[in-house]
Amino acid sequence: PAETAPSSTTAPPPGEPEPLKVMVSGDSVAWTVGYYKPTPLPKGIASIDSRAIIGCGLLSAEAWGYPQGGNDGPFTRPGSGACENGPKADALGLEGRPDVVLTFPGSWEWSRAEAPDGHVVPEQSPEMADVLTRLLLARIDTANQAGAQFVIVAYSCPGEEAAGVRKDKDFILWINGVLESVVDQANDAGGDARFLEPTDRVCIDADPAGEPTDAKRVATADEIHVASWEGGAWIWNEWLAPALIEGR
Repeated sequence: PAETAPSSTTAPPPGEPEPLKVMVSGDSVAWTVGYYKPTPLPKGIASIDSRAIIGCGLLSAEAWGYPQGGNDGPFTRPGSGACENGPKADALGLEGRPDVVLTFPGSWEWSRAEAPDGHVVPEQSPEMADVLTRLLLARIDTANQAGAQFVIVAYSCPGEEAAGVRKDKDFILWINGVLESVVDQANDAGGDARFLEPTDRVCIDADPAGEPTDAKRVATADEIHVASWEGGAWIWNEWLAPALIEGR
């Protein structure tokens, strides 16, 4: 199991805000970001609590099926049923009263999916956008009710080793358009959500549909998951922590 990084117990100097308690939610990308959290934690971060479950895309918590072995494969329920525990895992995390819920969609949302009633929603379709929007707005509302800002990280410049369509520019533009629209809708309705875009330290020219920087290639083994303790330290210290603190 991952070692627990120490929480901040020292009061900040006068005039400085309290450090942030961060809860990480999502699939295996989020899991690796939470597992490889740095020790010591970045300045301004009090704790990093991962509630992510490997293999569980956004729809899997509602018993949707994903194609196995490619977009034309047979539908299966990922995680052998464990994905349906996602809401319970998030609820436990929210009991800790995090300041921020951080999530990383994109690694499963490229494909078509089978609804619990058996009908199939095509990939990158208006119906798929509507389904993802409904689900994400509900998660934002749940986090906000617990006092947390909801931060969706842009799906950002996957490396050459990323599988299949996950590195297709049309998909990257589509999924990020959906995610940004969700954040706008939530905020227009009085919610507290944020779309966290990459910087030029993450993607060349800060373009999420472009090429990753050399540092990101190393941190993610040139695909999409954080791949090492050094990679976790880089992604938190160079990207996530500064962005979360700046956007609080």
